Amino acid sequence: TFTFGGIELVSRLVDGAYPDYQQIIPQQTPTKVVVATRELNTATKGASLFARSGIFDIMLDVKPDQKEVEISATSGQLGQNTTKLDAVITGEGNSIALNYRYLLDGLQNIASEQVELGIIDASSPCLITPNTKGAEYLYLIMPIKQ
Repeated sequence: TFTFGGIELVSRLVDGAYPDYQQIIPQQTPTKVVVATRELNTATKGASLFARSGIFDIMLDVKPDQKEVEISATSGQLGQNTTKLDAVITGEGNSIALNYRYLLDGLQNIASEQVELGIIDASSPCLITPNTKGAEYLYLIMPIKQ
């Protein structure tokens, strides 16, 4: 127990071993997308207005031939929103559904001008890192299964 002024903080030691989180961090991603952080943040906020209530899903479609990533959301009651962003794409085309709230949480903590998304497939975690040398920030989002 720690007491400081009118604040009391109580902590307990958890028995058992901490889960090996390193196992779920992808070592190889067949699709890498480098896009402007601010633009992706804005596009995600726009799509969030059309995400299904309670699911909060948006789709990220990576199109290497067109050198763009498409962020979209569709709601039966509200309609549809699609935004295309220029991107530097390495690897194959891919598509993944993410909870926009989790994506925004990760993007809002990245200070670099560009962000790199590492995508394996629609059922594997998406890896988000700043596109800056020496950056030690790593954000992992589990996809929404369709």
